[in-house]
Amino acid sequence: MKNFINNNVVPFLIITAIIGGLGAFGYFCITGVKTEFAKEPIEVGSVNIANEYHATTTVLITGTTYKGAQTRHLIQTGITTLGSVVIASTTQNVMAIYNATSSEAVVDGTYGTLITTFPAGAPQGTYTFDIVLGDGLVLDLASGFGGDFVVTFR
Repeated sequence: MKNFINNNVVPFLIITAIIGGLGAFGYFCITGVKTEFAKEPIEVGSVNIANEYHATTTVLITGTTYKGAQTRHLIQTGITTLGSVVIASTTQNVMAIYNATSSEAVVDGTYGTLITTFPAGAPQGTYTFDIVLGDGLVLDLASGFGGDFVVTFR
């Protein structure tokens, strides 16, 4: 009995497994059915090509940021995504970010919504928002603002 199994059944099972595997492989190749191991790579991240972030920095904003007057800067109008704010150096003054149609909308408060305020002495670092602003992006820099920052948007 042992010889019968060794001589007949075991080779039969091996040949059946090989033929079945080749048949399944051929089926998936011909029909184009994707198996778990043949999935397309999954792309991760929130930015597609041609959908990159833009940035503005302390240097790009007018020199009045270092003067005594409070300044408001309209960075982008319309639907905008606020990506992040990088505080490169601290200041003893406040910076506020608004969802607003214009820098004047921040003054009267009718068409501007406060998103966040960075307090005096806010620590250096990258603050990620990745939120959609429906009206626009306005920076409000307090009188005497002297810090360095980068704001990314798209």
